Amino acid sequence: MRTLALALPLVFLATPAAAQTLFGWSGSWEIRQQGGVCMMRHMATDAAGTRIEFSKRVFDDGNLLLTLTGIGWPYAGGNEYALQFAADGELLANHPGWGIEDGPGRGGVQQWIYRDTPTRLLAARSVTLREISPKRDGPGFRMPPAMLAEQDLEHCLADLRSREAGSGSPAVNPPRVRGALDTLITDDDYPGAARRTGQSGQVKIRLTIGVYGFARDCVVLESSGSEMLDTRTCTLYRKRARFEPATDALGRPTLGSYDIVRTWVLPPPQPPQYSGS
Repeated sequence: MRTLALALPLVFLATPAAAQTLFGWSGSWEIRQQGGVCMMRHMATDAAGTRIEFSKRVFDDGNLLLTLTGIGWPYAGGNEYALQFAADGELLANHPGWGIEDGPGRGGVQQWIYRDTPTRLLAARSVTLREISPKRDGPGFRMPPAMLAEQDLEHCLADLRSREAGSGSPAVNPPRVRGALDTLITDDDYPGAARRTGQSGQVKIRLTIGVYGFARDCVVLESSGSEMLDTRTCTLYRKRARFEPATDALGRPTLGSYDIVRTWVLPPPQPPQYSGS
């Protein structure tokens, strides 16, 4: 476990219920909408009052944000934890988690889950959190039946997508980026294969921005000469960039576009590492 130096960009953390819209119920799961996000939430009746919440953005690559909290859970806000799930006793992939506070006496974690972990978690009946370093078992909880709720989460997202174009009128005022674009990509994002083969260059892309501030697609206007770098640019900005939507002549949110130029400069070679004798 380590303390984080920077705030994490988890844009739907601890959102008040008043800021959300109830989409419907699916068994014991509550399906809610908030901005460009749908979430399925279950409040357990166990002693810890466990809250289980899966959130998914309207245009995403299948990753889900999982939030787990409970009374007396040993996770502190601002700390990072190396976590692993045991689903019905079977260990799943490792995913880093970040401690959050969910009210007096309630601790919890929030983490992105991907690959087959969401499907296997939702199909499980019993789930236990395990810390990898230090190695110890954490809280456990029962997972309620979720197959229909998972389908209803997709229905919720389809409803959001149907309204993603906003007014449908031409944009008069273009989208405005939230934050600084130049901080969204660092040398750590340089594709390893491109680094090894000396690929560099400047690429210009165009993002289509929906009314929820997410990039719904990306087109390369001017290639860097490297398909790898072009693809990486689109992928990273689609995932990380957030915008205020474009507006039409009446001030209503509508679809808009935003152009970005990214120059990929090869990072300096890393010095060789020598082990002590």
